[in-house]
Amino acid sequence: MSAMWRPLLRHASRRPKPPSLVARGLSSSSGFGASLDSIVKLDKLKDLGGADVMELWQKGLPADSVGACMTVETYTAVRERATQAPIFIYPLDRSTPDEKAFTVLVSQLTLPPPTTASPDLVASFALAEEARTLAQPSPLLTVSFYADLLESHAVVLVRGGLAESPRDGSRLEIAEARRLLQALLRFYSLKDDFEAGPLAFSTGQFGVEEHVDAERDRDAKLRELEASLEEASAEEDGDGDKTTK
Repeated sequence: MSAMWRPLLRHASRRPKPPSLVARGLSSSSGFGASLDSIVKLDKLKDLGGADVMELWQKGLPADSVGACMTVETYTAVRERATQAPIFIYPLDRSTPDEKAFTVLVSQLTLPPPTTASPDLVASFALAEEARTLAQPSPLLTVSFYADLLESHAVVLVRGGLAESPRDGSRLEIAEARRLLQALLRFYSLKDDFEAGPLAFSTGQFGVEEHVDAERDRDAKLRELEASLEEASAEEDGDGDKTTK
């Protein structure tokens, strides 16, 4: 592993100090870093079945956030692996028709103190360059995992919110945040991906350049797929409008 990435591993070795990449002091009104009950009417959700809870959660996500629903088995695996290898890196394709470009972000997972009214697991994403050089990098995406309904409904609710960088005003697109969340869940829920990715990274026995190249290509293909799906959806909407006239 290149020496430029070793500061990230030093962050990971600090125990039990709270990880430096986790956003603190986020306002409860934002819904991120707050308790689930401050976001939704938890008592109402408890009266619904598991499938209805998941449907309402996905439909009720604000336009500037991303989310998911997890099974108990998947969440248990993610939570356990977060303690083994809390830090990992994610290349994000930002190419244009005229130029190839990408950005690398670093994520850190942490288990908040059980005495606080907070999510059961938090993942924050910051620019890798900031994470290597600053004690408190600014998270551009904070993902909260809520296990309040784990025992009653066998479901864990996930919600991620975007933030603007106070340094340069940059922020992630919602599609980029969605792809980062998908990548996070893949690397921490699938055993082979976890062992070859975050776990290997935590030991320093990891080919960063190879990983960045492979994930950048994967992300670029996901962007192309999303674009083609949006185009197909727009064409369907247009055809529908013509039929109704």
